Amino acid sequence: MRTIAFLALTFALTFGLDPAASAIETSLRLSLSTVARAEVSGDGLGGESRESEDSAVVSSTGNESSECQPYGRHSGASASAKATKLSVEDQSISVRLSVAAKANGGHYRKCLLKKFLDCPLGQCLALQGVDTKSKATAQAKSILKISFDPEFPPADYFIDIARESDSSALAIELKDGDGKALSLRSPTGGPQILNGGPGVTYFVSMVLPVEASDSGGCCSTEKSADATVTAGVRLQRAPILDSKRRVIPFIAGGAQTTGYPYVGAIKLGAALQCTGTLIGKATILTAAHCVYEFQASLQQGEGSFLLGNNVNQPSAGPFKIVGFDFPQDGTYRFEPKTLKDDVAVVYIEPADHPFVSLHTGVPSWPDLVHDQTSLVFVGFGYDAVGNQPVQQGVKREASWFMTRFDDKTVSFPAQNAGTCEGDSGGPAFLIDKGRIVQVAVTSGGYAIDCHQGGVESRVDAYLPWLAPRTR
Repeated sequence: MRTIAFLALTFALTFGLDPAASAIETSLRLSLSTVARAEVSGDGLGGESRESEDSAVVSSTGNESSECQPYGRHSGASASAKATKLSVEDQSISVRLSVAAKANGGHYRKCLLKKFLDCPLGQCLALQGVDTKSKATAQAKSILKISFDPEFPPADYFIDIARESDSSALAIELKDGDGKALSLRSPTGGPQILNGGPGVTYFVSMVLPVEASDSGGCCSTEKSADATVTAGVRLQRAPILDSKRRVIPFIAGGAQTTGYPYVGAIKLGAALQCTGTLIGKATILTAAHCVYEFQASLQQGEGSFLLGNNVNQPSAGPFKIVGFDFPQDGTYRFEPKTLKDDVAVVYIEPADHPFVSLHTGVPSWPDLVHDQTSLVFVGFGYDAVGNQPVQQGVKREASWFMTRFDDKTVSFPAQNAGTCEGDSGGPAFLIDKGRIVQVAVTSGGYAIDCHQGGVESRVDAYLPWLAPRTR
């Protein structure tokens, strides 16, 4: 009897980014390791194994021999495993895993009376048939390590793993850096979210095994089985607000508001991304980190902007986002590691809707800080109750005064209060003498729980960049 088994795996990891965005400095790094192992064993074979990084092949033939006269067959086994790295790049990784195994048992004769009669006339008296077993195993394995850069602020990614075949031979596991197994899908059935942070690691292991065995027998019967399994793994930045289920991502200490009609929500598909403010008929001011690493989704037409007190019941929109820009030259250049120059504009088709004026530097920031002038912060978000979002996409406002400033940012400490991820890109307003102007853009907070204040980008510092980009 002979048994043959063969399986092959093609694993592709792609981000789907636009070629123009290939130089984007991402918050994660990918590395791939592979191992191939092949082994044979049996009654007449002994044991033999091979292991290497990319390819392992082993085969053996048994030493069975009939007494008195030739008869029967030798056992045999062969196994091979191969792991081929097709490409390893910042934005894509692919590897092909293949395994094969074959085994056939042996059969020979023993002469029960040989010790009394030594093969009379070359014949064997009192025959006994003996079967021998053989076994072949092969395994190809690939481990993808996802490492978040320790110099980057937290950034979450969707990881979506799909396969074209229902073959049970392929085993895929997702684990965190502590070795804890994670589900490949989120509780809602969608892609799993990798909560990224400085130095955080995840591992995706793919194991493709095969085994063949045969116990000999009187007859030569051939059996075979083969399968091809294709698995795809895709990493994509998760929408900023939608992915923040670990905290309460709205203005901590804020209250619902029906004001500020020019403040709206930026969405990617159906998911909430950031807050933004209309500063022209077709221009929305937001934070650069709301755009950076999301260029592909925006270029593919997945972005939209809604106005109103609740994004589920917008008063205007959705308006399709048709373009964007963020600082990329020498004077103003967004740094994703430090959130320096964290401002951006996104464009919609011109809308007949009020927009807000920008702060030109009067009153000055030294005066605003010295006088402890309160500013109004506005943003969208939701409560998190039992890890589930409630009151999703509700506009909220809160008021604080700034305590520190430099040439491009202002900041404030606060106890049990602050702006949070959903407020990213949202405005800080100065209300003075019956007039509202936007003086800052929400960039980040001092703590992941959003309860220790925040940092804002000064609008007046970016007027030379903003003015020619406002439509």
